[in-house]
Amino acid sequence: MRKHLSAVLCAGLALALLGCSGAVVPRPQEPQESIVFGHIDMSDAPVNLQWVSIRQYAPPSEAPYWSAGVADGNYWQWYLKPGSYGVDSFGGSGFNSNYSFNMPRQSKALRLVIQKPGIYFLGSYKYKPVKTGFFEPGKYDLEESDKPTEAEVLHDLLKLVKGTPVEPKLQARLKEVQ
Repeated sequence: MRKHLSAVLCAGLALALLGCSGAVVPRPQEPQESIVFGHIDMSDAPVNLQWVSIRQYAPPSEAPYWSAGVADGNYWQWYLKPGSYGVDSFGGSGFNSNYSFNMPRQSKALRLVIQKPGIYFLGSYKYKPVKTGFFEPGKYDLEESDKPTEAEVLHDLLKLVKGTPVEPKLQARLKEVQ
């Protein structure tokens, strides 16, 4: 009984770690799929970046929301097909609270149109709270930042994808931007 219980606990822990990391590339990319990634510095936010939701605006889709992998402020999605996309929301949890920061629909930040398969960097941004005189944790701005660079984010992502089908693609992109 004890052996069975410890085996179940170990298997559960392994699955939880794989599910949370977002680093595992579960299947090879199809030829029309693109890699999209970026960075949000949350050092001035009430929480660390723990999740990012990407929305597909065009073409219309029955499942327009994509969860991005997240680690150390970097986020990525390996499987986006041609179309129009944007970060829809991002956030995290802390101090017994969940924080969700929705991107304004009119915002041009963190948007892209994929016309042909490739690797797309959405840029680096810094979360800045907006002070209104009242406590309003949902009020914020995103400032474009030059740090980390695309090459620095690629270095971080390469550590997560060793031995996966996307590693050679990210290595080739890193050579292009260095």
